[in-house]
Amino acid sequence: MKRKARKTARKEAKRHVRRELSALEKNILWCFALGSKNSSNVAESLDLDLERAREEVTRLLEAGFLMERESMGGLIRGYELTAQGYEILGNPGIRLDSHITVESLKSGNHAKLIVTAKNTGNTPITDALIKIVAPKFLTISRYGSDYERDEERSTIQFPLTHLNPGEIQTVEFNLHGNLTSGTVSSRYRVFVSALTGGEITDKKELGIVLSE
Repeated sequence: MKRKARKTARKEAKRHVRRELSALEKNILWCFALGSKNSSNVAESLDLDLERAREEVTRLLEAGFLMERESMGGLIRGYELTAQGYEILGNPGIRLDSHITVESLKSGNHAKLIVTAKNTGNTPITDALIKIVAPKFLTISRYGSDYERDEERSTIQFPLTHLNPGEIQTVEFNLHGNLTSGTVSSRYRVFVSALTGGEITDKKELGIVLSE
C-alpha cells in the first residue's frame, strides 16, 4: 500500500514539473484557450493529422497543462486549460477582429475577408502574421502572401508590419467561391489566426454559405 502511495506521489510530482513547451504545444494550448473543445477541433485549426493532435493533447494533459471537462453524467466532453496552462501562455500580443462582407456567396462570385490586428501587448511586435485556413472551395488571395493548397483546404499567410503597443493594422483579402459541379451547397468554416514568433495569440472562426 505504501509502495503504491509513493508511486502515485512520484507521478504527481512529475506531472507538475515546469518544462519548456514547443511552439506546437503552445499553439494547441491557445486553441483550447480560444474555444476549441477537443482534439478534432485542434487538428482542424492547426492542420494536423487527428492522431498527431490526440497524441499532443494527451501529453499536455499528462503534464498538467490541460484537464478533462466532464458532463453532468460524468462523461468526458473535452478539455480545458488548467491554471498552469494559462500561466505558461502569458499575455497574448495580437488580437483579431475579422469578418466576411457577405453571409452567402454564389460559386464564381467574389467577396472580401477583412482582418484587423491590434497589438495588445506592451512591447513592439515585428514577427507577427495572419494565417487563414479555408476549404478548397474558397480561394483567398492578397498580394504579398504565401500560399499552400492540398486536396481538402487552402492556407494563406500574410506578414504584418511593425506594430507598436496599441497600434492597429487592417488587411483585406479577396475571397472567390468555386464549387465543383455536383457539390452540395453548404455552410463552410474559415479559420483566421494571429501568430507571433510562431505561436497563436488569437483565433477566429468565420462561416460562409457557398451555393451554385
